[in-house]
Amino acid sequence: MMLLSKFFVWMFAIGKDKYMHISVGSLIASLSLIIFCWLPIWANLIISVLLVLSSALIKDLVIDDKPDWVDIVCTIVGGLFVWLPVIIV
Repeated sequence: MMLLSKFFVWMFAIGKDKYMHISVGSLIASLSLIIFCWLPIWANLIISVLLVLSSALIKDLVIDDKPDWVDIVCTIVGGLFVWLPVIIV
């Protein structure tokens, strides 16, 4: 029971903002893979990576007052969750 308690303390310490960045990054990556499904897979992945990177950089460097590099990394990690199965297969 103590291990489960430590796990939940660790999960809640990350913060809601980081989870939102991960989910938005995975949402953008999956939607771009669906929208450009008629392209070859290499072109589809390049477009998806560029869209996630550009949205993360624009959001944190242009829209926010103070850029947070952890938010950018969390958005890219969300995209990686979608890209890795596509790359492996």
